[in-house]
Parts: sequence; structure tokens; C-alpha cells
Amino acid sequence: MPLVTETVEQLERQAATLPVADVAGYLQGALGQRMSAYLAGLNDSRQVDRYRRRGGPAPTPQVEQRLREGGASAQGGNRVLSKAGS
Repeated sequence: MPLVTETVEQLERQAATLPVADVAGYLQGALGQRMSAYLAGLNDSRQVDRYRRRGGPAPTPQVEQRLREGGASAQGGNRVLSKAGS
């Protein structure tokens, strides 16, 4: 069980320290623009792409938190699926 705890802590730490543009870009690539916008509670799916761009607008704190938590969850899901397939 310690391996799972370490992995969760690593994902949370990485999601908290990466620039939000990188998190938005990861989510957009992993889940698509519409699903990423839904996850962040955005009405305009194009807003995720705007957050992804360097020098783009900054999300509100609530949207940023949703993006970061979603990024950690999506990354964890990808790791589990890739291990299950090998």
C-alpha cells in the first residue's frame, strides 16, 4: 500500500507545482477540450486553450483548483491504465 500512497502524493505535488498552463495543456491533451472545460466548470470550452497559452489569462482560484485536481486524477488514471495494459 505504501507505493499507492507515494504515487498519490507525487501526483498531488506535481499538480500543485506545475504552471497552470501546463496542467491545462495536459488535461486538454488527455481528456479533450470539452471534457476539460466541463471538469473545470467552464461554459466556454475554448477557455481551456486560453489558459494553456503562455501569457494567456489566469483562471480564477476556483477554476485553477479544479484544473489541478483534475490533472492529478487524469494523470493517475493514465498510470493505472498503462500498468494494466502491460
